[in-house]
Amino acid sequence: MDQGIAGLLGAAIGGAVGVVGTMGAARLTSREQRRAQHDQWRRQVRRDAYSAFILEVRRASEAGKMASHVFLTQGPDAPAKIEDFYQAAHKVQQLATLVSLEGPEAIADASTSLVRSTWRWVQMMRLGHWDPGSEETRESLLNERSIYGQAVDDFARKCREVLDK
Repeated sequence: MDQGIAGLLGAAIGGAVGVVGTMGAARLTSREQRRAQHDQWRRQVRRDAYSAFILEVRRASEAGKMASHVFLTQGPDAPAKIEDFYQAAHKVQQLATLVSLEGPEAIADASTSLVRSTWRWVQMMRLGHWDPGSEETRESLLNERSIYGQAVDDFARKCREVLDK
């Protein structure tokens, strides 16, 4: 075989290897880009779900503080404020469903814990088992409010951890 043909053959083989390598690299890059875009989309969906949930939890917290104050002072608008808190608790529960679907499990568990805490706080005033004038009731409501605030902070921290990954 003469040198010209060998050179052409070598160039053809080298070119084919180069094309295959370039195509393989492009495919891997495309796959990585799709995965990165999907991960970014998931983070955004989660961020939206988490932020909507936290916003509603904070609204419920404000409604709970108002209801607790009026309940403890035995104000005439206590039933209305407690009902407002009850409605806010329903909204928290509805959004917790979305958060649970988006996950991960640690976030779903934290949202469930917040829902339970919301309902405990609501029921303390709603069921009528508590004497609004007693120190025990006052301490119990303040304790539940504190637990709730800590649960909100824990949930937000867990969300940040998940979104930062």
